[in-house]
Amino acid sequence: SEEAKLSEIALTAKLKERVRDLEAKHDLLRRSLQASTDENTVILFANDLIKRIDLIDILIQRVTGPGINGGMEQQLRTLRASLEDILEAHGIAEFKVAPGTEVDVDLRRHIAIVESISGPARPKVVESFRPGFIYSTGRGGEVVLRKVEVKTSSE
Repeated sequence: SEEAKLSEIALTAKLKERVRDLEAKHDLLRRSLQASTDENTVILFANDLIKRIDLIDILIQRVTGPGINGGMEQQLRTLRASLEDILEAHGIAEFKVAPGTEVDVDLRRHIAIVESISGPARPKVVESFRPGFIYSTGRGGEVVLRKVEVKTSSE
């Protein structure tokens, strides 16, 4: 009976330690799942806002020009800036590529070539059509939400 009691105490101690380990793992999984879910929510939300920014850019192009209501253009630019502020508050930045920038491997991951003029030289960006957006994750990484659409030339 004494031996059974010692065995029960040892087994109870092992079970308590195992329960503590499982609770720690549960807490870790819960926190990492929440962080992952939060990041995915931000990415989905950002993609919707980026689509709205594209629509605003189209409207700005339509109302820009001589003899067209300049007040509407300014209001649209203000609306666009407010959407950019929301994105920036969540770690998302808009980026563009300057004309004349040489295309290398790192840049290639951030651009989508929509038009290209081939030639013997190294390709360079001639024109950017739509800006790109990058999400900086909490873990120090980045997710390209949209690549910059560019025209390149190798002439």
